[in-house]
Amino acid sequence: MYYKQNIYNILIISTLTLVLLLNNLPNNAYSQVDGSGGSTSGAVPQEWVSILNPVHNQKFGIDEEIMVSGESSDNSEKDCTVSVIVNSVKPYQKAEPAGPSGTADYSQWKFILRDTYTQLIEGQNKITAKLTCSSAPTRWYSVFVTGLPPKGAGSAEDTSTGSNSDNSISPIEGQDEGLLSGLRSSPDAATSSHTTTTTTTAPSSIPDMTPNTKDNGLYVTIQPQKDPIARGDSQNVTISITDSNSKPISDAGITGKLIYPGGKYEKDFSGSTDSTGRFTYSWTIGSNGDLGPLEVVVDVTSSAFGSKSTTKTFDLIEPTGTSVLAKDFVQPISKPVLKDDNSQGSSDTNFITSKESQVMNDKFDFVVAGDYGCDSGTRKTVNAMETINPDLVLALGDLSEVNNPNCFFDLFSTVNNAGKLKIALGEQDTDSPNEFDSSSRLSQFTSHFGLADTFYSFDHKNIHFLAMSTGKNSMIPYVSGSPQYDFVESDLAKAASDKNIDWIIVYGYRPFYSSPTIHNAAGNIRDTYTPLFEKYGVDLVITAHNHNYQRTYPISYNPDNPKSPLVKDAETSNYHNPDGPVYVTVGTAGVNLYDLLGQAPFVANQFKNTGFLNVDISPSKRVLTASFRGTFDGAEQDKFTISKS
Repeated sequence: MYYKQNIYNILIISTLTLVLLLNNLPNNAYSQVDGSGGSTSGAVPQEWVSILNPVHNQKFGIDEEIMVSGESSDNSEKDCTVSVIVNSVKPYQKAEPAGPSGTADYSQWKFILRDTYTQLIEGQNKITAKLTCSSAPTRWYSVFVTGLPPKGAGSAEDTSTGSNSDNSISPIEGQDEGLLSGLRSSPDAATSSHTTTTTTTAPSSIPDMTPNTKDNGLYVTIQPQKDPIARGDSQNVTISITDSNSKPISDAGITGKLIYPGGKYEKDFSGSTDSTGRFTYSWTIGSNGDLGPLEVVVDVTSSAFGSKSTTKTFDLIEPTGTSVLAKDFVQPISKPVLKDDNSQGSSDTNFITSKESQVMNDKFDFVVAGDYGCDSGTRKTVNAMETINPDLVLALGDLSEVNNPNCFFDLFSTVNNAGKLKIALGEQDTDSPNEFDSSSRLSQFTSHFGLADTFYSFDHKNIHFLAMSTGKNSMIPYVSGSPQYDFVESDLAKAASDKNIDWIIVYGYRPFYSSPTIHNAAGNIRDTYTPLFEKYGVDLVITAHNHNYQRTYPISYNPDNPKSPLVKDAETSNYHNPDGPVYVTVGTAGVNLYDLLGQAPFVANQFKNTGFLNVDISPSKRVLTASFRGTFDGAEQDKFTISKS
């Protein structure tokens, strides 16, 4: 009895002591080790963002519009915004605030995914919400959904004209809207999911309303192999994922971003953890660029543990005893240069060659690619173009997928100074409808290259080139009846009636036809322009936007089924007097490449590689020969010819 009484007294004293200790702690004052080796305290306000709709693994047709909605820690007193990105297709799209305090309240937000931005692809798709605040670190939240092919679809295509169908927004499948509404309004639910930045409960776990922080903790560490590291050197970053019991988490989805010093260049990567809970990403740091901290931003998603974002930085330093310019720059070999006496925007530009080139240069060659970054891969592509020393270089749009176009100006300074460069503007290049706004990319590009207009044409010998501007219809219209449409129709009619013109080549940004990949073919411009191309005898159409290589057979518009053109010649690579243009997508200049998710029946060849298209035309022999050359090995991956009687 004596011992029982002592045990009882000890239990009472221990309980009272514990209660006193807890009462003297500040609210939520607990600490948990985060993925970077530090700790996060509940006493420090933490911002957060989440996606409530759609939920993980929800299924949609790839042609559906989707309502994306969620919550964040924002309120009317904070300076925060929410934006959304799908499958890393830049730029981020601004979400619409839907909080109770008005247009500045992103505590609730929504975003409609329309094909004017992008569409889902078949298979897995990543939707990411980003919360940006003026006085707190950026936060991300991602869900993965499954894209299903539309019924009867044989290829990727975009038929949108920007309208919104009344029945196009997909509801949540198998979820009770009342349950979701209760969760959104519940302070306890918000606190349990977002008290710290180290553990976030995924919306897909809504049936289990009480997350177990002991078992469901997601811990992320990022370990660079070298810190600091010299520019031009190779780097490995190992990402390790464990639970709160230090057990490795396999098959966790990883998407990351490298943000170079100054934020002037970003590079995306993705993968999944192995059986040891690790994923290693390797790359070579570009030799040129700013020095300072490089930030690694990682977003991890696990079906069992939810999502987590974390960052790590390491320093870029100057290589010892190395000349950066000497390492990356290749001087072109000597060759007669074509001189252009007019601006790029002139529709009657004529090339005047020296006597030497008139004697030597029966053959004319040009190189072409689109979607340029500012990394070592892009620089190597440009250098490989220069070693060929072509007569002309065509840049197809998204000339600089970084904030500042100065990198593109620098990359092509030698080619441009030689009078060889011609450009077409892409989506990233048309950020303002006012080309006289000196702060806009559009203004900087038109001013730097002396463009009298954003769409133009020019002749060389018996070849007619037409540059289209299809970046953003809202800023530089290209629909039927627009000034650009009128120019294209008039220009092609004039070229087709000119007896001195044997070849007509169109180049621009958005593809008219495509196999399934990140961006669907632009159905609105296809239906508008491809009948004109056939009417006026266009031979070759070259575009970008999709970061891969695709080349069609000679094809013609099919009014009965526009997404499935008629193949006019099924020969693999040699076409004589074809009755339709060949369409080539070359968005391969150097930025992150896109997977191909199938091959359309009208596509003769396709692959994923960095490089450019090299086109040789012999005016006297009336033969056009085109080949794709890889940037890193110089290998010829595709070759085709078009000949005329």
